[in-house]
Amino acid sequence: KCHLHDNMYTMSHYYDYPSIAHLVQKLSENNIQTIFVVTLDFQPVYQELKNLIPKSAVGTLSANSSNVIQLIIDSPGQADPITHCKEKDPDDCWFYFTYSVNSRNEVNVTVVKEPECQNAPDIIPIVAGVVAGIVLIGLALLLIWKLL
Repeated sequence: KCHLHDNMYTMSHYYDYPSIAHLVQKLSENNIQTIFVVTLDFQPVYQELKNLIPKSAVGTLSANSSNVIQLIIDSPGQADPITHCKEKDPDDCWFYFTYSVNSRNEVNVTVVKEPECQNAPDIIPIVAGVVAGIVLIGLALLLIWKLL
């Protein structure tokens, strides 16, 4: 078990991290291909881990993280027929894509949705709502004062 309760790891006082064997078991049970995308400093560590986890790959992340999709495309052709992915770029925009690898090891990447970026809140309705609330409270207090 993962020992999660409300998305919080509850056994940190008892266990450190899941064992590699436990990770391998769960990844295999769910047919998950792991792609470790790491900085150059951590490349040797994850290269060793890759040797212990079937269907895994390691890629080196560029300084601005712009090569994430290319790393997925370049990963070994061990992927499921179609893999659905979601990634966040440096501008906090989410983009969704699928990729598949055919029998000739050719990769097909398809954008599923246009990028979704966080929009800044529209300040005018917020200010108008606050002003309207203050006016209504003032009118209610004035009415109560007049009735007393």
